[in-house]
Amino acid sequence: MNSKLNTNVKILIGESLSIDDLNVLSLLYMPIIGSRAYTLYMTMYSALNRSSNTRVVKQSDITDLFGITLNTLNIERKRLEAIGLLNTYTNDSEFVYLLKAPLSARSFFKDGVLAIYLKNRVGDALFEKLVNIFRLESFDKKGYKNVTELFDNVYKDEITEDLDNIDGYFPDKSINSSIKTGDFKFDYDYFVESLNLTLVQRKNLSAQLQMNIENTAYAYNFNEEDMLVVYHRSFDQTGNFSIVKFQREAKLLKKLKEQEKLNKTTVTGIDSLKVIEPVEVLKTIVPNATSEQYELIERVSAESPFDLGVTNVIIMHVLNKNDKICPSLNYFKKTFETFKSKNINNFDDAIKFVKAQGTYEKKEDNKENKDTKKKETTTSGGSEWLENFKKQFK
Repeated sequence: MNSKLNTNVKILIGESLSIDDLNVLSLLYMPIIGSRAYTLYMTMYSALNRSSNTRVVKQSDITDLFGITLNTLNIERKRLEAIGLLNTYTNDSEFVYLLKAPLSARSFFKDGVLAIYLKNRVGDALFEKLVNIFRLESFDKKGYKNVTELFDNVYKDEITEDLDNIDGYFPDKSINSSIKTGDFKFDYDYFVESLNLTLVQRKNLSAQLQMNIENTAYAYNFNEEDMLVVYHRSFDQTGNFSIVKFQREAKLLKKLKEQEKLNKTTVTGIDSLKVIEPVEVLKTIVPNATSEQYELIERVSAESPFDLGVTNVIIMHVLNKNDKICPSLNYFKKTFETFKSKNINNFDDAIKFVKAQGTYEKKEDNKENKDTKKKETTTSGGSEWLENFKKQFK
């Protein structure tokens, strides 16, 4: 049926929203869907008749309320549909909008696609703050005894008859379905076959793991072979699958694949920082780097909010400042925040910044000698390492 302004719309919802649902909608969904789609959802929810959780309006009522066109309404409606917050049905006379409750915070962060989209929209720092808002303090049961009473020890009424079947449609706090990825094809069966697992091991592969694999493949446009690489690199030292390592390895592989595309273009000198792997930067500056240092740089690359070129400049800058010694991951993260605070988002600005900072550091080191200070200022001072690196890639 064609969408028209005078078309009736029946708005339904299968359950009431909790405070947690509303927080998830405003803090996790809104950065992805936008304020207009979020407001549309909340307005339709607020307009429901609380006695029946149903409301019938015309599409013109919605467009007039928002001051938007019918075309804009359809666009915002589709945003809600695509992210799993709305199911739309139609017949010859009306539309039915079935509002869906959002995922729980736990399910949202476990959903590969939604969590990745949110992180890309808000950046690493704000994403971590959002995670902490919803993170609950865990309770270590060690040393405690469960003394919770059983039902039949308290409620001793004698049950003499069965309950008749109760018909009707009731609110159901079931988990909302995750987003659907349309035409994207990922052969999960082929993926599992390629793992060469035993029958018992295959049965232990959870539905949650399958969803994580398929959603990550969609988000990063990975094929089955790509996901096999990510999966095999996602086990911790005890041999257990780590979802944290899985997500980090997926991001790292994405950056490496992007780099492979850039490598097709031949570059020399300092521009090589735009295409070489971060571990090559480490190898160039610290020829005798340990395996732990290489692993650290891989983690730095995976968790960097910047593109490859800026990430490489930061790695070189940090290694130079610390006498070619790898500091902790947190040190690199603080450097990321420094670059962000100074609005350094591209390669050229990053190069200018480290050169200027190198000059500034040399000025401070030579306050007592004006002639020396002047000389080092004109020769780029602490950024000589940058020129040395440039020579190696001529």
